[in-house]
Amino acid sequence: MNNNDKANVRNKQKRKNKNPIVHCKICGNENSIIKKYDLNVCRRCFKDIAKKIGFEKFDWGVWMSLVDPISDALIAIKNSDLASKKECSFRPASNLMGEILKVIQKMGYISTFELIDDGREGIFKVELLGKINNLRAIKPRYAVKKNEFEKYEKRFLPARDMGLLIISTPEGVMTHKQAKEKGVGGRLIAFIY
Repeated sequence: MNNNDKANVRNKQKRKNKNPIVHCKICGNENSIIKKYDLNVCRRCFKDIAKKIGFEKFDWGVWMSLVDPISDALIAIKNSDLASKKECSFRPASNLMGEILKVIQKMGYISTFELIDDGREGIFKVELLGKINNLRAIKPRYAVKKNEFEKYEKRFLPARDMGLLIISTPEGVMTHKQAKEKGVGGRLIAFIY
């Protein structure tokens, strides 16, 4: 009796003490058996019969929660622009996002945008020009006084007089340059250059 035969005998003795080996009901495979709900089928066979027995594949895209819809929308615009796409669409649509897009459009970073009402949350469709290098939401939304803009310009923008900070003020959404001219403060929403 060689070493392999001795090992096989030991393995058989160990198996007797544990739970018996379960085979797939369909193909007879011993590996990757799904025992839950007393199915006793291998994963390959389960994939074939799942719809017949009432299992559905879970779609994460439908149920994924949006933690920060503004940040998600701005990143979608930036990624589409960097990929040289001509348009980008995203949901959900909100009044604040519409105001942000108006500011970005006035400054010449995007061509046009439209709100498509789909009966649920709405979709924004944005036509891109390829002028965006970076577009990000600022978190947390810092409160900025009318004389503190320079500190945040240094922090978020690459150079002096290059790019814009987008700010929500009591007078509406505007750039940091417009807020300086009007002498109002507000909350930082995003930056673009």
